[in-house]
Amino acid sequence: GNMRVFYRCRPLANILHNSEGKKLFNYEICVSVLEVYNEQIRDLLASGTQYGAASKRLEVRQASEGLHHVPGLVEAQVSNMSEVWDVLQTGSSARAVGATNANEYSSRSHCLHC
Repeated sequence: GNMRVFYRCRPLANILHNSEGKKLFNYEICVSVLEVYNEQIRDLLASGTQYGAASKRLEVRQASEGLHHVPGLVEAQVSNMSEVWDVLQTGSSARAVGATNANEYSSRSHCLHC
């Protein structure tokens, strides 16, 4: 639920909080939201994103430093946690959902906030 999302966003919250009012460095913080559904990656911030809509093919890549990234994802620039939550909500509303035997409204995918 939301506690897991908050826990995983805590390091970002610390970075944003500690950077307020400090102008020692110029930097930009961007976040993306994607889902993995039927072994396909969908950008949940791409304009016109809706379940079942065709989208460009996205793939996870590994950089030489060992970090993973998905080239081509829409990146939303954020400056505080309120903006981070707004982006997460926008992405969450575009997720694939449907009925299952256990739940009438159930997520059919895994959502990642990067």
